[in-house]
Amino acid sequence: MILIYAEPEQVGDIEEVVLNLQGYLLNATLPPIRQHNLPRNHNRLIDLKQSVTLTGLGSEQFHAGVRGVGAMYHAFKMYLGSRGSHIRTWAPGCDAGESLTLAFSNRILTPAKNAEGKREFSLENMVDPFNILRPLLCSEVHTLENHVEYWNRTLHRRNNIESSPFERYKPEFFNLSNMVEVQVSFQAIRVARHDYIFIPKLRAICLLHRTAEGVYTHHLLSFLQPMLMYASPTNDYNIAAIEAIARGPVSPMKKVKRKVGYGCSDDDGSEEDVSSPTAMKHLHLDDVDNSHNQVMRVSST
Repeated sequence: MILIYAEPEQVGDIEEVVLNLQGYLLNATLPPIRQHNLPRNHNRLIDLKQSVTLTGLGSEQFHAGVRGVGAMYHAFKMYLGSRGSHIRTWAPGCDAGESLTLAFSNRILTPAKNAEGKREFSLENMVDPFNILRPLLCSEVHTLENHVEYWNRTLHRRNNIESSPFERYKPEFFNLSNMVEVQVSFQAIRVARHDYIFIPKLRAICLLHRTAEGVYTHHLLSFLQPMLMYASPTNDYNIAAIEAIARGPVSPMKKVKRKVGYGCSDDDGSEEDVSSPTAMKHLHLDDVDNSHNQVMRVSST
């Protein structure tokens, strides 16, 4: 069961709801696949995931994003409840400082029996460049449904005009504490006859900047090098930033104008729609038979 945009008399292809959320990277399990990533039981390769956990360090804008994801969960809950089904409880997490966190993930593989008619993607470039996973595959494939895009925002100034182009990025270059933006969709997966789980699904992740990475590194080094305490906070941006975080909530949010996917189709085989969705005010839920998938429609009013 997926969440899509829909108009009352929609004609043509449907569009899956994809939302954007910014925050600091608190935890991550990203490609490429290494030997230690493999489960001991190779029959459980289907459990391999690419996942991230974000924190907003108490930012109200991040809290608004948490409430937005919660609204999606409650939309599924009401929809399924009205049809005699149940969805398991979902709630945001908390970091060590008790700030709210959000986790997003996407499985790397799909059972081949469930992938009929779905476009397959190569694992060679991003996910399995060391050919660790591919020789073990028997009944699993990597499809568009499993595909996660990785991007980097690079700032340039041309003719005194600042622009923010995006470029493809390798997932191994993401580090904890990086400020990122994720693009996510939402699904309810049936695990029993009338029992579902709520899945905030990772679709893309974009590196916005590494400022906090320097703060994080400097903060660790300060425990090893007491002499750093004599550095002037007024002249050292990293120390000033650490002190600001210690004083209270810091907003990591920046508005970034972009198209969904951060770029048009290229040689990686992606065919996702890059047009920006219309802002929503109300949700309208309906049953739609679309290739044997249940669909929850969303209409803008």
